[in-house]
Amino acid sequence: MLNKKSKMLIMLLFIFILTGCSGQPKEKKTEYKSLADFVSQTEKEIEFVDMDGEGLGADERTYTYDYRSGAYDVVLKYQLGITGSIIINNTEYELVATDELSSGVVPQIALHDINNDGISDVIVKWQLWRGVKSVIFMSGKAGYTYMPSVTDSQTEYMGYTAKYVDDYKINVVSDEFSVNADFALGDWFIDSDKDSANWVYDSSGRVKDEYKNVHITADADVDIVYFVKDDKVYVCHRAQFCNDLIWSGVSLNRVYRVDDGSYVIEGIYLDEEYIYFGW
Repeated sequence: MLNKKSKMLIMLLFIFILTGCSGQPKEKKTEYKSLADFVSQTEKEIEFVDMDGEGLGADERTYTYDYRSGAYDVVLKYQLGITGSIIINNTEYELVATDELSSGVVPQIALHDINNDGISDVIVKWQLWRGVKSVIFMSGKAGYTYMPSVTDSQTEYMGYTAKYVDDYKINVVSDEFSVNADFALGDWFIDSDKDSANWVYDSSGRVKDEYKNVHITADADVDIVYFVKDDKVYVCHRAQFCNDLIWSGVSLNRVYRVDDGSYVIEGIYLDEEYIYFGW
């Protein structure tokens, strides 16, 4: 005969087995990392300063900016839509990105020894009407070598999917970087949607049929930021998911390591933030 205590233990075990067998597996959404998680591991952010100059020169066509620091003298010259040049310590190098330089934005510059050869490399960045660019002139035995903007690099990471989901959110999935999470749309996007007679969502906050499973991209460039970690330089290309010029309030931050004259993708980091620039 089983005593009362033994009967109680058997009953609890039986309930535990039934509960375990009947439970339905839940969808597992992986933890995502924000840009702040990456930044907390870095040693410092490389600071940029405005280049000096008033823009147009005497010919009213050529824009000229300069920067001097210690032994380094850097001059940037260009005409809109025409290839320009950057002069580093009296040696001229071609700058091929001048078609996207704006007449109303002062370029910024930073000097940092990226490849650890004892010579400062030159980083120039500028804000576009809609987007941002930065180029690197990397030092070497034969002078400086031009590196295009990370936004133009063939290593641009597109291995994710993002789509609108109910309750005014975006679901972002990346198997490569273990991301599967929902992010809240910004208030400005939601207000614009409601003011547009429920453009993407219905009045209950459900995605309309025509916007279900539509892949949206982070193509509204926000900024390019450089960080130093373990004697390596990392560049973060910050973009915001966008739909017909309406920024979503969810940013995708692609981080690359600058290595041997190329950009190597390190990871993606997501944030819920509304950053407005450009229009």
